[in-house]
Formats: sequence, C-alpha cells, structure tokens
Amino acid sequence: MFLMNRPEWLYIAIGCVSCLCNGGIQPAFGVVLSKLTAVFQECDPKVQEERVILYVLLFVGFGVLMLTTLFLQGFLFACSGEALTKRLRSKTFHSILRQEIAYFDDPNNNTGALCTRLATEASAVQGATGVRIGLTLQNLAALGTGIIISFVFSWQLTLLILGFVPFMVIGGFLQSRLMTGFASKDKKAFENAGKVRYSFSRKILSI
Repeated sequence: MFLMNRPEWLYIAIGCVSCLCNGGIQPAFGVVLSKLTAVFQECDPKVQEERVILYVLLFVGFGVLMLTTLFLQGFLFACSGEALTKRLRSKTFHSILRQEIAYFDDPNNNTGALCTRLATEASAVQGATGVRIGLTLQNLAALGTGIIISFVFSWQLTLLILGFVPFMVIGGFLQSRLMTGFASKDKKAFENAGKVRYSFSRKILSI
C-alpha cells in the first residue's frame, strides 16, 4: 500500500516532520505555562514584567509554529491520501470490469454493493496509511518529549505515572477492537443501503 503512495513521498515526509514538531510543541506549552505562573512569585515588578513578556512571546511563537505544522500536516496528508484513493478506485474499477459474468450473479456483488465498496473501502484504506502514520508520529513525539521533560523536573513522579501506562495501552487496545467490530457492521449496512438505493433507482426508471 505504501508503494502505491510512493509518488507522494515528499508530501508524506514533510507531513511526518510536521507531525513530529507538532507533537513536541504540546508538552513545551506546559513548561512555558508553569514558568509563566511562577513569574508572579517575583517581587520586583520590573523583572516580573520582563519575564511575562518573554513567556508571552514564547507562547505566540509556539502558537505560530503549531499553526504552521498543523496546516502542513493536514494539507499534505490530505493531498497524498486523495491521490492514493483515486489510484485505488481506478485499480478496483478495472479489476471489477475483468471479472467473470458469474461474479455479478452473486447478490453480494450487485451494482449497488460494488458502488458502495468503491466509495467507502478506498477511503478507509487512505485512513490507514499517511494520516495514521502522522498521528502515530505526533503521539510518539508528544510522549517522548513529555517523558524527557518529566524526568528533568521529577524522575520519581515520572516513574510513578509510567506505572499506569500499561493500563492505558490495554484500554486503547480494547477500544480499538470494539471500534473495529462496529466498522465491520457499518460496512455491511452501507452495502445493504447501496443495494436498496440501486434497486429503488432501477424501479423508478422502469416506471
């Protein structure tokens, strides 16, 4: 699947770098916010004002950087994903046209069901490539940056919090399994809806 997306490798590479930057910025916001809160303990108004201005400028800089990376992440992955979807639909359509007549005699392969598959399955595959990789990289960057910052400030508390990570992983795995079950049911329902829609349209034309 990644080989089919090879013509858009530059888009994916820049999008992945944007995801890493975006993920690393998020924990940095917490550090700057804590520093900004600690400024109000300063007794000297002049020093307090200078530090507030510094941290506010850091907030603005992080915000501009995050806005840029989010735009690049969304735009570039959308471009690569749409190109992959178009390529997959074209190959699927050509494959359908080369099937034997008996293939279309199966009720599960009528025109409505095939059109629904062309509309939904290619888009589903798109979500499993570039966008999924980008979100994974973003989460890993946020997790890695957060762990590093946490160890710098308090390694004891960090070790205590990391003890709950396995429970979070198990919960995420169970959620993914349940969502996969719902997705298969939705796929079947969409195919049935496509069959009904096609049958209804044919009857209208017949009348």
